Amino acid sequence: IMEVGTRFERSYEERQREPSDIAAAGSQGQIYLRRNAHLATTDRGIALFRKRIRRQIRALAGGEEPNLPGNKREGPIPTCAGDCVLEIPTAPNDGERVAEVARGVMGIYNQSDNLTGGERQTHIERQTKKLEKNYRLS
Repeated sequence: IMEVGTRFERSYEERQREPSDIAAAGSQGQIYLRRNAHLATTDRGIALFRKRIRRQIRALAGGEEPNLPGNKREGPIPTCAGDCVLEIPTAPNDGERVAEVARGVMGIYNQSDNLTGGERQTHIERQTKKLEKNYRLS
């Protein structure tokens, strides 16, 4: 992987100031053999994921159709993306205020998980406007 115009003779300082894709790819080392890994109890999710992948590979090799992620809803899959912008006045302890507002917004998104399409969008807009209004009044 090389970007157009990649120069290999850059100084250490230049490489630190502006790292390139080739530096990132080249610094990763050899591909690690996963069977040699010593997973701990905190790696349970990784072990389950690898087991699921192996099972799906065997099923596909045996002629079965793989399980595909599905969208049981019509339209786009709702996410908790950063598509919500609120105008909240600053506070003496702004870090706490930002965290509090973020928790409020996530709560609104979580409440709308069972809604779809326009109903979901309307719910989020109404609730975030209420949240924003509460902070303007305080």
